[in-house]
Amino acid sequence: MTLQIEPISDDALDDPVELARALAQEFRPAVVEQERLGQPPTAELARVRETGLVNLHIPVEFGGGGGNWQQIARVILELSRVDPNIGGLLAYHYHNFVAPFWDPFGDAAEIQRKSAENRWLWGHLTGPPDTFHATPQPDGGFLVSGTKPQNTGPATGDVTVLHALRVDRRELIYAYVPTDREGIIYHGGWNHLGLRRTETQPISFENVVVHPHEVLTNTTGRPIQSMPPFYHATGGLGFGSIYVGAAWGALDRAREYLLTDQSPRHGQAVADDPFVQALFGELITKATALVAFQSELARRLDRAYAHRRALSQDEHDEIGMHGEAFRSLAARTGIEIGNRVFDALGAGAARRSVGLDRYWRDVRIHSLHPPTYPQSEVLIGKYLINDEALRLRFPL
Repeated sequence: MTLQIEPISDDALDDPVELARALAQEFRPAVVEQERLGQPPTAELARVRETGLVNLHIPVEFGGGGGNWQQIARVILELSRVDPNIGGLLAYHYHNFVAPFWDPFGDAAEIQRKSAENRWLWGHLTGPPDTFHATPQPDGGFLVSGTKPQNTGPATGDVTVLHALRVDRRELIYAYVPTDREGIIYHGGWNHLGLRRTETQPISFENVVVHPHEVLTNTTGRPIQSMPPFYHATGGLGFGSIYVGAAWGALDRAREYLLTDQSPRHGQAVADDPFVQALFGELITKATALVAFQSELARRLDRAYAHRRALSQDEHDEIGMHGEAFRSLAARTGIEIGNRVFDALGAGAARRSVGLDRYWRDVRIHSLHPPTYPQSEVLIGKYLINDEALRLRFPL
C-alpha cells in the first residue's frame, strides 16, 4: 500500500501526471545525497525537457502539449513529492511564461512556437519595479541594467522573463532574454537551509541587450504598470502545489520509515501506537484537503483563462484572491506536516540519511521570499473587507 491521491477524473488529464510520477520515481534514488550536496538538478531538468513536460502549458497549435492548469498543478505536485527543488523550478517555469497574459488577442504565437520548438525552460526575473532599468534604443529594443539580490530560475533555465522600468517614462517593459546573454552576471552564494538545488542567487544585468522581438507584445489595452494578468492566480497555484507536494512527500517518507526503519518502542511496534496512528490520520486528512483546494482553484483558473479576452477586473481579482488563499493555506499546512511527522517517529528520523527534514526546509524557505504570510492574508483581507483590487500596481 502507498499513500494515494485521488486521480483527476477526466481520463484525458492522466498522461502528463503519470509521466511526472514516473520521472519523480526515476529521480528518487539520488535525491537525498544531491540535496545534501546542493547539486543543481541538471540531469533531471534535461529529462523534463526531453519528455516534453516543459511544453505542457503551450497549446497544441503552437507545438505544445495543450495542457491546462489542472494538469500543471498536479505535475508540480508529483515532482515536488520527491524533490521540491525540481517541482519548484518547473512551477517558476509555468508561472513566468507570461507572454500570452500580456497578449490575450494574439496569444504571443511566435514566442509560444519558439519555446515549444526549443523546449525552453523559463526562469524568473520579476521583482520591485526599480530592480532593473530599461533604456530605449533606436531599433525599438532596450539596454537593461540592475541587480536583484536573490533570484530563482535563470541559472538553470534557457530563457528568462524580466520586467524593467523605462528611464524615459513611468512605465514597465516585459521582455525575455536567453540566460547566457552577454552582460548577465550570476553571483552564486546560495547557502540557505532549503531549496538548496535551485541555484537561487543574486543576478546583475550590465547593459544587457534586449532585442525588439524580445519585448513582449501588450494587447491588454492599458500601459504596463503592474504584474501580468493572472499573476496572483498562477503564482498561488504553482507555489502552493510545491508545498502540497512537499507535504505528501514528507508523509510518504515518514510512513516508509515507520514501517521499515524503526525498532519497537516500549515493546510495541510503533505503527501500532494509537498516538502515531491518530497523528498520521490527522496529517493525511489535512494533506487530502489541500489537494481538493488545489483542484478547485485549478478548475477556476482554467475557466477564467478560457474567457481571458473578456474577463473583467473584478473577475481577475476574484481568481487572484483564491490563488493567494491556496498559497497561504498550503504554506502553513506544508510547514506543519513537515514538522509534525517527527512527533510520530522520534529522533532517529532526523538522521541525514533519512532525508525527511528536507521537505520542511524547502517549504519553510520558499514561504519566506517574499513572505507568504502575512502578505497573502493582508491581500485577501484588503480584498474582502475594503474591496481593494489585487492588481499589484506599482508606485511608479
